[in-house]
Amino acid sequence: MPDPVVGAILGKLGFTATGIAKGSLAAAVQSSAYGGSTTGLFSYLTSVAMTPGSSGILGPVINISASTIASVTTSAITSVASTAFGDATVGEAFANATAAAAAAFANATADAAFANVTAEAAFANATAEAAFANATAEAAFANATAEAAFANATADGACVDAVHAAGEVVNAAVIVANAAAAVANAAVIVANAAAAATNSTVSP
Repeated sequence: MPDPVVGAILGKLGFTATGIAKGSLAAAVQSSAYGGSTTGLFSYLTSVAMTPGSSGILGPVINISASTIASVTTSAITSVASTAFGDATVGEAFANATAAAAAAFANATADAAFANVTAEAAFANATAEAAFANATAEAAFANATAEAAFANATADGACVDAVHAAGEVVNAAVIVANAAAAVANAAVIVANAAAAATNSTVSP
């Protein structure tokens, strides 16, 4: 380990004798700025923290510790803040995407409901029109039936009237025939009377 004071400062930042402490500020800087390959000051601080103390190592560390710590701290805070902002931005984007998806689903649901209502209204209209057409056809059939019945009744009446008229004609013919027979009988009587008169005149 390096000098206890320097070691304590480096340990607070996450530079330990066994490497970078998980979840520390140094780990955040390494993850955001270096990844798997560290160089420069970060590698130097890592080496100091893992190397047993000596004047050759501690001297430069002590000399640059204030500026180095300030620089590393500033970088770490900036990195962590950037990462946090990035997480917040991702979270906001996810929330926006979720809200957009929910709105799209709500719109699709509303469209489907409107389509169902429209289809039901169209079906109801078609049903009403079919019922109206049926009622109209039935009314027309009833009218046609009534007219046919009236025509039949009229024809039947005309037929009865014709039969009655024919009977009257026959009766009239019989009366005429009877009158003619009576005239003939009267003529015979007249002829007989004339013959009798002639006979009485000729006798002595």
